[in-house]
Amino acid sequence: MKEAWLRVFAALSEDIELTRRDLRAHLLAKQLVGAARVIAPDGSERFIIFERAFWEPVEFPTAWLVTGWEKHAREGEKWRFFVRRRELDRLYPVTAASD
Repeated sequence: MKEAWLRVFAALSEDIELTRRDLRAHLLAKQLVGAARVIAPDGSERFIIFERAFWEPVEFPTAWLVTGWEKHAREGEKWRFFVRRRELDRLYPVTAASD
């Protein structure tokens, strides 16, 4: 998720408000596929690929923070969010650094 946020941020001339808006809009429109790796207190893990409705209350205040998902978590779980690279690369390709 951090990489996705940073790519959108760079593509939008580092406009934070547009980055928050567009990243969420892409997830809601299924142009980007979002997922989570959830680690339980006992160390077991589960993986979730989210449907559009999951993203409706979610916000992206910064590249390191995702909020609005907490009602889905169980006590003690750690959630790590991801965006599938295939769609991210299509919408926001990595550009080669120029020398």
